Formats: sequence, C-alpha cells, structure tokens
Amino acid sequence: MLSSDINDGASIGVSNIYVDGDVDFNGGSAGLGSQSIPGSINITGDLKLWSGTRDIYGDVYVSGDFELKDAKIHGNVYVNGNLTLDWTPSLSEDSYIYYTGEIDHPDNYNQQILDKCIKQNSVPEPVMPEYAMPNVKSDEWYNNSGYVSGGDLADNIKIFADSYSNSPQGVWSAENIIIVASEGDISLTNFNSGPVSGVLFAPKGKVIFKGSHFKGIVIARDGFEVTSGGSEVTFKNIDQYITDPEDYPF
Repeated sequence: MLSSDINDGASIGVSNIYVDGDVDFNGGSAGLGSQSIPGSINITGDLKLWSGTRDIYGDVYVSGDFELKDAKIHGNVYVNGNLTLDWTPSLSEDSYIYYTGEIDHPDNYNQQILDKCIKQNSVPEPVMPEYAMPNVKSDEWYNNSGYVSGGDLADNIKIFADSYSNSPQGVWSAENIIIVASEGDISLTNFNSGPVSGVLFAPKGKVIFKGSHFKGIVIARDGFEVTSGGSEVTFKNIDQYITDPEDYPF
C-alpha cells in the first residue's frame, strides 16, 4: 500500500485498518486512523512513514520493520522487527514504540523520542480478519427493491448495473445512496462541491472516487481509489444506511 493509493493528501478516517503486506508512505500527507474513535492498524509487512507530515491515530501492529521520519504518532506502535528513526517525527504524550529488533537513528537524536522507544523480547502481532467477498442477489430482487439501472445520482437513489460511472457538472452532492456494480467498477468523479454518502458495492471491480468528502461503506474486490488530493473519507457501518439486514444488497 502506497500513499499514492489514497492520493497522498487524503485522510482515511476509519477506526480499524488491515493491510496484508507493506505500507510505504513517502511524500504527501495521507493519514490513517480515526481521530474521534481510534482503533488498531494491522500490517503484516513493513511500515514506512517517511517524508510528509501525517497523523496516525490508533495503535499500530507491524509484523516487519518500521521506518519513521515526519509522521505524528497518536497511539502506541508495536514492531516485530527493526526500528529506523530520522528527524522530525512526533509522539503524543502517552505514545510509545515497542520493538524487538535493532534501532537506528542519527547522531545527537532527540532523547525524548528515544526514551519512548522501548526494546522488548516480543510484541503483540497484527490480527487479520478473514472476510469473503459477498455475492450479488438476483436481478429480480433488485427490481423489486426499488433499484434503477442508471442515471444521475440523487439523494436516496438505489442503482443496480453491470458497472456505473458518474461525473456531474456544477454543484452536486448525493447522500444515502446505494450503488451495486455486479460485473465492473463504480466511478464517482467531480464531486468537489458536496458530500457523497452511502453504500458502494463492486464485488468484481473497484471503486474510484474523486471529490471533497465520502462517508459510508465500500466493498470492492479490487480496492478503493481516491484520486483527488485533500479528500476526506470516513467509513461507517452499513447499518447507518440500511437498518434491516434483509435489505442488504448482497
């Protein structure tokens, strides 16, 4: 996972994050974790937080090595590997880094930060959930549940299609929407003047978002791409938009 995957300047405001592999944030200011409800960030590979001031909220669990330069750490970090420090990181008052390997840092390094880096024989490991991609329901179910096959977005609209793309002109927002792309991608671009919120489901594709603010849930086999710098993304549980599980679109 690279910082460019969330467009360098985007903020991913989600409490719990799971990455099966490496995370390399070098450049931009993309942050991770929820400031209001911090949880855990679980990474099975290496973590690199190098150039770029960014906020990391919640406790971080890293199976590999950790490289830290400019980031602002607001929770604890547990590193089952080596720790490399460079100039200008910051750790909150109650934040510490626990590591099992070797530590490397420049000469005359900030002693207050070094005092917060504690070598351990072992540290807690990342916990990775096992989730299967849900399937779409029958065409008849969507037809009977008020879904349409396309068109412009509007508040409370429900769309079921092979794939879906929308790039409106002018002032536009779309809240409490549900979009299901059964075979391909969902692309929502040019939503810079207002929020988009709801449920986006692409079981065989990806979701692309370019806009100022998305709030909701994204389920996509090939990931979620945020292509505009400075976007604010806040993930919510599906029950914030669909109260009855019988109405879930999968």
